[in-house]
Amino acid sequence: MRSRLGSQLRPSNFTRGRLAALICGGYLCLVLVAWLVTVYAATFVDHPDASLMGVYLIVLTIPSSFLFTTVLDVLHLLDPQNWFTETLLWTSMLLPGLFQAGLGWLVLRGPRISAQNLPAGQPS
Repeated sequence: MRSRLGSQLRPSNFTRGRLAALICGGYLCLVLVAWLVTVYAATFVDHPDASLMGVYLIVLTIPSSFLFTTVLDVLHLLDPQNWFTETLLWTSMLLPGLFQAGLGWLVLRGPRISAQNLPAGQPS
């Protein structure tokens, strides 16, 4: 028996799956690089401009970053008081990018390839 989740994540099962995987994977890489630069600047750099490095991360993840930062503000996590809340803050900053990449995958991958819609002469 094949895994249902595994078949939903396999790019070859969809008409535009490879292109969608390339676009969403590239987007996730950009978000991860922006997140790493932001965490590095907040942790190790004492320059006055270092506090603005998080703007790149927020701009890359608009519009869901607005929703997630509002939730973080309601939970009082935007002003961390100890190492646990600071770690929770930094890891939660990746959630908008993951959410948007998953949504992009669902939108861009196209319809599922099945035996009924294969071109004639192509093995299933």
